[in-house]
Amino acid sequence: MNNKIFSDSAFIKTLKVFLTTVHHSGPIQDSIYHEAIHYFQNEPLQTEQLHNLQQDRNTALHELENNDKDSLNTKLKNKLAQADQLLKKFKLQIREERLARLQKIKMLTNEIIDFCYGDNLEETNIRFAKVLGCQLLLVPTSAKAAVRYNHCNKHLYRAVLSLKLFDQLLAEGLIKNKFVSESYALSLNNGNDEIKQRIHIPLVIVSLLLDIGNFHPDAQAILTGPEGKLDELRALDNDERIALLKINYQQTINYITEGLGLDQYIGNSKAEKAEFDQLEIQKISFIKDLLLKSVNPQQGIGNVIKVPQIYTSIVMSSKLNFAYNTVPKAFLILDKGVERNSHSQIAVDTLLKITGLYPQGFGITYIPKDDNGDDLPRYEYAIVNRLYPDDPHAPLCRIVTKNLTFVSNGDDVTLNTSQNLYYPANRKKLEQISPERLKEILSKLWSNFEQRQQETSLIPSCWQPQEYFSYAKHQNLWNKTVI
Repeated sequence: MNNKIFSDSAFIKTLKVFLTTVHHSGPIQDSIYHEAIHYFQNEPLQTEQLHNLQQDRNTALHELENNDKDSLNTKLKNKLAQADQLLKKFKLQIREERLARLQKIKMLTNEIIDFCYGDNLEETNIRFAKVLGCQLLLVPTSAKAAVRYNHCNKHLYRAVLSLKLFDQLLAEGLIKNKFVSESYALSLNNGNDEIKQRIHIPLVIVSLLLDIGNFHPDAQAILTGPEGKLDELRALDNDERIALLKINYQQTINYITEGLGLDQYIGNSKAEKAEFDQLEIQKISFIKDLLLKSVNPQQGIGNVIKVPQIYTSIVMSSKLNFAYNTVPKAFLILDKGVERNSHSQIAVDTLLKITGLYPQGFGITYIPKDDNGDDLPRYEYAIVNRLYPDDPHAPLCRIVTKNLTFVSNGDDVTLNTSQNLYYPANRKKLEQISPERLKEILSKLWSNFEQRQQETSLIPSCWQPQEYFSYAKHQNLWNKTVI
């Protein structure tokens, strides 16, 4: 068989590089999450080594200052100089390791942001839809495999969604934050790079690393048990959950402020260095503010982190009881949070305006209509492929089957609530069709139907397009067609 049939487009290859650079489960531990794990594991020893070197230096200095024998002066001075050199060398090593981690995540974040933006708003919206949609379309069909996949790959989805939500709230004047306002004012004069460097990069870093504290040894002891034998994705009891939340927050702050820290100015201008250092302090303060307020955002800036976090936890769920057909219920969970005043109604409504009820890449089953607008006695497949639907209940989709045959050049359509089989009333319309005919329909839409027919209903509320999307010719769901 020709491998090109299953090869990835350049877009998806780049996306997969981003995903594995953030986190992966492979044997080579080179992701930014692996770097954090190594930092957490080495931090106690590194702290002890630094303390010992400082003690050695202090001891050498004390001996020199209290020496009353001229014959020992040279020896003690050499001892102090050697202690100073060892301490300085170790501090430099720590600094270089920290800056290497910081540069890696800043470079990745910069590339992710560039990947999401086009030359105009329309192109940008399509690229955001594509980045989000491809991630859901890459999720394995098997629920067990999907959970493991999502555990490693949800970070990027959450970060991209946070970025889009922030932009929409900013465009509508709904963000009240001094640093954001100052940065936006500067961008009006100096260009969008001001927003990118001052706001977008810190925002994406926070969203990518929101779970990083869960990889601290203390958190892992809760997740996997004292002997490391429990499934880290299991449901926790309330005490475990509260303890884990505290550790994750504390160690995420620790990693971002100490494990990454402030960037280093390169140049010879004292004025530029002072300006650079001041901006670095402002950015780390903004990052801390985002993390703190994401815990209990209410009406504040933390909503740009918290609301996408909750949404992603449903759409890219890593819970062992994950079921694909629950993906469109994310806003039910978000609305309950609004009722408890744990996050903002405005932020939830804005996200709903962006995504609609159905996430990008979600598989829609629908009843097609004939030329007279009457329902046909069958269902077809479509995939959600555009943001900003006019009606959040009526997703913008790409048709991927016609007359029960898969196609790669379907039209873009709006599927209204009277067609979408996610609604029980529409599934009921098809119950008049004989089981034999329904099996025939399903056999044309499912590969290996005879072996898999117990896996789904004869009238499915949705479908999982991962297998369809694995074919190279089906991967361009976002090229322009007439809507």
